[in-house]
Amino acid sequence: MKKFLSIAFAIFGLLLVSVIIPSCYMDWEQFVPDDHNPSEKTKEPQTKEPQTNESPDSNDISENPGSKKPETVPPGTAVPVPLKNGFEMTFQFENNTKGKYSDDRIYICVIGLNSSNQFCYLNPSGELVRIEANQQSDAWSFKLNKLGAGFQIPKTMASGRLYISMDNPVVMRGVVDAGGRIGVVQPDLNNPSDANANLIFDWIEFTVQWGGFWGNTTQVDQFCFPITMAMYNDDGYYRTVGITKTRDQIFAAFKKEMPQKFGTLVHEPYRIVAPCKGDFRNGKKYSSYMKSYVDQVWDYYKSHTEVVKHPLGVFNLHADGERLVFTCTEGYGTATVGQQYYIQAKPTSDELFEGSGVLATGNLVELALQAQVCAALNRHVAETPSNWAKPETYYKAEPCNMYAKFWHEHSIEGFAYGYCYDDVADQSTLIETHSPRALVIGIGY
Repeated sequence: MKKFLSIAFAIFGLLLVSVIIPSCYMDWEQFVPDDHNPSEKTKEPQTKEPQTNESPDSNDISENPGSKKPETVPPGTAVPVPLKNGFEMTFQFENNTKGKYSDDRIYICVIGLNSSNQFCYLNPSGELVRIEANQQSDAWSFKLNKLGAGFQIPKTMASGRLYISMDNPVVMRGVVDAGGRIGVVQPDLNNPSDANANLIFDWIEFTVQWGGFWGNTTQVDQFCFPITMAMYNDDGYYRTVGITKTRDQIFAAFKKEMPQKFGTLVHEPYRIVAPCKGDFRNGKKYSSYMKSYVDQVWDYYKSHTEVVKHPLGVFNLHADGERLVFTCTEGYGTATVGQQYYIQAKPTSDELFEGSGVLATGNLVELALQAQVCAALNRHVAETPSNWAKPETYYKAEPCNMYAKFWHEHSIEGFAYGYCYDDVADQSTLIETHSPRALVIGIGY
């Protein structure tokens, strides 16, 4: 029953709010309240499917047998700062830059939605202040040396991003959409003249709601410097995710280990960008990198049918022309027996790497299945559903998302958000707890 309630919470709760916001769910350039028209440029987060480990069936994609993890960290020993009455938890910081950046050179900016679904910035006392049209982010940013004990976090703050930048605040502003709602224009890595193009900055993503915390570090769009997140719940230390290696070590390893095509993603001295923030984007030099594998997968399913098991149901998977078709043979309440669910066409490079377009379109069941296929394509296991939840089989052949592979090999316990659906088979840096007390954010360099 407890497992059922967890799955139900994940399915229906995530329809209402964005629990976490990997960047394929939220447009990099701007985000607005999630009741706007998702067909517009600024789109709402897509629903993510629940994960479970109950079925022993080897074709069950909810199974997560795990894999060897490359790095561990000792339990955290931080002392949570005092929590004031009326707040859910605290955020505090550790400057782990080893003298490269003093606290007065590090800026923190926290933005997200309040309980009325309005975009706000968070001040250190825990007050959510509504963002106004044309307001600049200087007003939302605080030097680390001025934060004292950090931030008090209110009971509800959804679709949050906590930006960390060096020497200058991240440049953002409030805007009004066609419906009169306030959104936020954020940095655009695809725009070389963006005001943040030469700024050293990174971020984490989170939601605090319903007495719980969901959050993650991310390389979905880029890596600029290492960040760790150590969660303490009401019972004490819980878990740490992120990257502990230095920035120089990461840049050197990426240049050494990556094939030449992926080496072009290093944009020194600022960042390493994700494939579709670089030369793998539609129309760019390597935009056809994944095409041969996509064609191979579609051809395979034209002559083969595979059984896919999922918490929403059991499906027969085959291809009908350009479409992948999932026919439900057993439904668990959301999927309907006999109903067909689709991926309507082969994904482009942008759609495959960013989980968008044909891999983020349709009803709840289609979104969940598209997430699975998107992950399987990135991991080069799409023709073998029995491997969809076996991390030891991922990235064994090219073409695949070598960028994502790298982050798993250089992150704590092998967990990373190298692309938006890296949470499939529980491989992401998502921390979830329903008794959060404190988040300790380590800022490395």
